[in-house]
Amino acid sequence: MSSLKENFMFTGLVQSKGIMLRSEPLAQASRWRIRSELAQRIKGGDSVSVNGVCLTALEPTPSEFSVEISPETLQRSSFSHLKPNQSLNLELPATPQSFLGGHWVQGHVDGVGEILQVEKLGDFHSIVIQLPKALMIWMPPKGSVCVDGVSLTVNETESEKNQISLMIIPQTWHSTIFSGYSIGTRVNIEADSFVKSIHHFWTEHLRTQPNLGSRP
Repeated sequence: MSSLKENFMFTGLVQSKGIMLRSEPLAQASRWRIRSELAQRIKGGDSVSVNGVCLTALEPTPSEFSVEISPETLQRSSFSHLKPNQSLNLELPATPQSFLGGHWVQGHVDGVGEILQVEKLGDFHSIVIQLPKALMIWMPPKGSVCVDGVSLTVNETESEKNQISLMIIPQTWHSTIFSGYSIGTRVNIEADSFVKSIHHFWTEHLRTQPNLGSRP
């Protein structure tokens, strides 16, 4: 994705919620103005995760900043469905001193999921997400997944239906945009980079050495 920076990592722990104030078209792209208390910590050119997508902050003030969304990012993410006044999950890049409470998140969206079910279970919430079929290979039960910039554990998978279920604790529910989810909401999905790397390695290794593991 052309608007992403390759050398930054996130933890999937949302630091603040922001509000999209306005969206301006830019020749097949888009420019957003975002209001958030996180803006006071941002300098022009800094990276920021917006709903799980790594973007570059522009023209920051103590309360606002802008981001530009490339055509590729609009195509591969849920951003084309968002409108002004909607809430956004925000996180600044991890530093060597950061507490890694989630998992390594790159801000490279793999696809868009759709909320199929939101169920309140006591103080918790269970959500079921429909995924593109291609992403299911990277969704082991109890593995990690990033949903709109939030690091979560895959509770259960239904591979034949291309669905995953997640259990959301009260703190996460109230401190992120999850509380605004409803059936049909589209969400950004990033699979665990370690799972993707291992899968890629073995796929390529077996492709180039098809007899690997066979008995003599």
